Amino acid sequence: MMQSVRIAAALGSCLLSGVAPAATTDNPVGLVTGVYTYTDYGTGDVVVTVQNPPSACQHGYWIRMTDAGAKTTFSQILAAYHAKTPLRMGGYDDQMWPGSTGKYCRMYFAGAIY
Repeated sequence: MMQSVRIAAALGSCLLSGVAPAATTDNPVGLVTGVYTYTDYGTGDVVVTVQNPPSACQHGYWIRMTDAGAKTTFSQILAAYHAKTPLRMGGYDDQMWPGSTGKYCRMYFAGAIY
């Protein structure tokens, strides 16, 4: 219910401002299967592979480390990876990682499932 309210608010503000909303895709709950860090690509980009990626993000997600919540999100992903805790993630399916021809969506959120 709360997610519906947030989506409606975001769409409403986009309509008022004339900006098209970004496309987002969520993955089903699954384990992180890999974390790859790039010290000299982009801004220190991080690529995350997951057990059940959505078709739009077939190869996983990427994090631009200059994004506001990047460090927190990266920490949460690393903790879940090492603890083998399932996560639910979402990404912008219109912002693929430029470091690969694979389908890696720019990360929008990550949440642990307990």
